Amino acid sequence: KISALKKYAVMVEEKTKVNVEYFVVGFLAVLAICIFSGFWASPITNLVGFVYPAYSSIVAIESAGKEDDTQWLTYWVVFAFFCVIENFADYILYWVPFYYAIK
Repeated sequence: KISALKKYAVMVEEKTKVNVEYFVVGFLAVLAICIFSGFWASPITNLVGFVYPAYSSIVAIESAGKEDDTQWLTYWVVFAFFCVIENFADYILYWVPFYYAIK
């Protein structure tokens, strides 16, 4: 999985002649600006809270151990609970400064 990511990073470096680290830092800076300014903050934080855990959950299901399955199942229960609470409390949370940055 990491080798595929590395392959694309090398391809980007070869085509642009710019280190991939600059692209990563730039991408993270744009994300941070979006989150702190409130522009697309909710979708970005929900996506970050979903993508890596979804990948890790699939890996955990395919593994032989049970401990990681329990860990990720607990994560999804807590994540769903907060999503439901946030849905109802969104009008209040909107006025909390830097809520999505803290989230």
